[in-house]
Amino acid sequence: MIGELVFSNIVPEFGTITMIILTVSIISIVAITAKTKVIPRF
Repeated sequence: MIGELVFSNIVPEFGTITMIILTVSIISIVAITAKTKVIPRF
């Protein structure tokens, strides 16, 4: 959290971009975990 605050203070333009990337990554991780739970691997 501290590193993100420092990064956003240094480059405020990339603050929204990092938030979008974080949300997309979280959604993709949730989707992957849901798929692996639905489809069992042998």
